[in-house]
Amino acid sequence: MPGQKITRRAIATLDKIGERVIFDVYVQTRSVLRCIEALDLTFSKDTFYRWLDAEEGRRERWNKNMKTISQDLVEEALEIAHNVTDKDEVPAARLKVETNRWTASKYDRSRFGDSKDGIVAVQVNVSPNETFLGALEELERIQDAEIVEEEE
Repeated sequence: MPGQKITRRAIATLDKIGERVIFDVYVQTRSVLRCIEALDLTFSKDTFYRWLDAEEGRRERWNKNMKTISQDLVEEALEIAHNVTDKDEVPAARLKVETNRWTASKYDRSRFGDSKDGIVAVQVNVSPNETFLGALEELERIQDAEIVEEEE
């Protein structure tokens, strides 16, 4: 297929540029499209993600890179919040801080996400009366079944 040749060529170009350079440019641009443009390349995000998955372990290294960005985002959020000097700046600063916080939580869920260490909070509401009555009804049903069996 003709498209595969182009994709292979693009992946070879990215390999030639080098993972470290690409990851560093991404940290600066924080966008795959802006990263591609900064490297003066002309292919799609899809091709970039294919390159990420083309080599064993590269996606994991990419995820580690994302965690670096999440730390940067948190530090930037603190700077933004601490540098507000006028009450008219507060809404824009709040939006920037919340955007950074949300992005950091997606890039590094273990440190900045809503749940810690993969633990998810689950709430279960149980009414003691319903549980007790249900248990009594089940007990009656079992006892009735035993009595029927004994009569036969």
